[in-house]
Amino acid sequence: MNVKANKVIMELPEVESLFIYPSCGDETNAMGAAYKTYADHADPKTIRPLHGLYLGRSFDDDAVRKALQKTNGYSWEYVADIEAASAKLLAEGQVVARCKGRSEFGARALGNRSILADPTKTHVIREINDMIKCRDFWMPFAPSMLPEASKEYLINKKIVEAPYMIMAFDTTEKRTDLTAALHPYDYTARPQVVTKEMNPTTTA
Repeated sequence: MNVKANKVIMELPEVESLFIYPSCGDETNAMGAAYKTYADHADPKTIRPLHGLYLGRSFDDDAVRKALQKTNGYSWEYVADIEAASAKLLAEGQVVARCKGRSEFGARALGNRSILADPTKTHVIREINDMIKCRDFWMPFAPSMLPEASKEYLINKKIVEAPYMIMAFDTTEKRTDLTAALHPYDYTARPQVVTKEMNPTTTA
């Protein structure tokens, strides 16, 4: 994701603000070309900025039930208030896999197709790495936080928006609250700052 390179660019004194396109593959070239062509033929003031990356498929309860009924060796139950149930499991130190709403576009999970855990509990690092066999053990996780919390944990002097886990930030002395979600060498974080406007189902 080049998050450290993005951090270096952000901290250059001549850079006042920074936006990094939140998908890191070759498809961004086509999207950039589309934006450029539109700008060449329309009033640039009419171009709307990218807002959210929940552009993929979604599945309703019926589709999920049908998929679950085909599984063997697993038990499942329907939970009406899934957010409250997930929050309870997270508070207990459990790891939760979340699938809700439309899936994210790009090479990172942003809450709708995510493995979630409490960042204050370091045991989840080994647990998640053991679950995902192909994951490099040294790769840091990413903290999701509300905007008001980001002011407590991130050093973000230029108030750069960080909704896509595409920027790295130094952290404040409160970093010990987020041990499991930081880079273990330099204690930087690549956060997803979660807002109601961009993430209505994850901030409910």
